[in-house]
Amino acid sequence: MNKVYRVIFNVKKGCYTVVSEIAKRSGKSGESMKNAVVATSVLAVLASVAGISSVDARVTYVETKVSTIDTNVSNLGKEVKVNTEILTAHTTAANNRFASIESNINTLDQRVGSVETGISSVNQRVSNLDSRINKVGAGAAALKASMTK
Repeated sequence: MNKVYRVIFNVKKGCYTVVSEIAKRSGKSGESMKNAVVATSVLAVLASVAGISSVDARVTYVETKVSTIDTNVSNLGKEVKVNTEILTAHTTAANNRFASIESNINTLDQRVGSVETGISSVNQRVSNLDSRINKVGAGAAALKASMTK
C-alpha cells in the first residue's frame, strides 16, 4: 500500500480529505480567493451606496401611496357615515308610515265591527217586522173570512 499521501481541502464536502500524492488540487489558489472576496465586498458596498438613493425613492413612493390610501379610506368612512345617517332617517320615516298605516287599519277594523253590529241590529228589526207583517196578514185573512160568512 502507498505510504505517500497528501491532505487537501475538499470544497464540496467542506472538510480536509486524504488523497494520493499525484492528485491535483482543483479550484482557485488562496491568494486569488482573497482577491475575489475583497472585490466582491467592494462591489457590495458600492452597490449598497448607489442603491440607498433608490431605496429612499421607493420608500418615499410607498409612503405617498400609503398616505393616499389612508385619505381614501378616511373619505370612504365619511361617506359611509353620511349614507348611514340618510338610511337611518329613511328607515325612521318608513317605520312612522307603517305605524300610521297600522293605526288606520285598526281604526277601520273597529268601524267594520260597528257596521257589522249595526247590520245585525237591522236584520233583527227586519225579522221582527216580518213577524208582525205575518201576524197582520193572518189577522186580515181571518177578518176577511169572518166577513164573507
